[in-house]
Amino acid sequence: MAISKEELPGRLKEAQDWDLTALGRRSELGSSFHLEDAVAPAVRTQSLLKEVPLDLLSSISNTMRGQVERAVEAFEQEVKQLDDFDPAAVENAPGVRQERINAILNGYEKKFDLLYPVISYASSRRTDLSALDREARRNMDALKEHMDTFSKETEKIQTEAEQTLELVKQAAEEQGVSQQALYFKTIADDQDNRTTDWLKFTVAAGAFVFLFAIAGVAAPHWAWLNWFSYQSSEPIAVYLAGKAVLFAVLLFGLYTCARNYFAHKHNAVVNRQRQTALQTFRVLADAARSDADRDVILTHAAACIFQPQDTGFVRASGDGGGAGQSVVEILRGSGTHS
Repeated sequence: MAISKEELPGRLKEAQDWDLTALGRRSELGSSFHLEDAVAPAVRTQSLLKEVPLDLLSSISNTMRGQVERAVEAFEQEVKQLDDFDPAAVENAPGVRQERINAILNGYEKKFDLLYPVISYASSRRTDLSALDREARRNMDALKEHMDTFSKETEKIQTEAEQTLELVKQAAEEQGVSQQALYFKTIADDQDNRTTDWLKFTVAAGAFVFLFAIAGVAAPHWAWLNWFSYQSSEPIAVYLAGKAVLFAVLLFGLYTCARNYFAHKHNAVVNRQRQTALQTFRVLADAARSDADRDVILTHAAACIFQPQDTGFVRASGDGGGAGQSVVEILRGSGTHS
């Protein structure tokens, strides 16, 4: 019986929704007469029917609709024959079984030829080329915008990385300068400690010399210093020579203590100056406007470090006037050769 126009959507939907896995019936028909060989071809044909949209049936021509009707009707008949197969109710059951399996196998080609125009039309309706073009343009614009954003972010990250690297280099340089200044600070602190010790020794030696002089003058008047006064039993020359030698030894000890005090004080002051020169060099060099100005600053900083300095405690000796300049020239020469 032919399918009417009104029935076609419902019949097509029913054919698309069938569960065809139950067609095999191995447990019911046994290993000799089961229909599992027909399940895969039936599912394949059903997939072809699913390519026909139900909403398309009202807009296609009568010719196309008739092709869909014939395909649906033929598929229903093939599935019904498989579902109604009973080996006990027919003669030559093996032949009938194979005939019905062949019908579902060979039916795919016929239904494909019937449904191909409808499926092609449905595919062309679903594919809006202008919409695809607009979508592609939107995607390209979005991709371009994303690439521009990515490029800006990359440039920003690169700039930040370069700035961070510059800060790290500057911090490393400042740390190196600070470390060198720390060496001079350590030496200056050590010299300050030694200065304090030698100041105590100098004061003690001076007090001892002062007491010796007082004792020499007051010995004749104080009875408890008789041992220090002149005795008439000894020659005056021996007495004076002994006092002179003793006083000279005490003065030499005082001189030595004072000399060591001034030497350590001089070293402490010089190393403080070197520490200050290194700590302020970076600030002054950064403030310089040209390489020539930086060379001048470097020359003076090097002179402060390498030239002998007059501090008022010990006067510098020797010709060290060109030491700072010589160091700068040596550094330039080594940099040029490298």
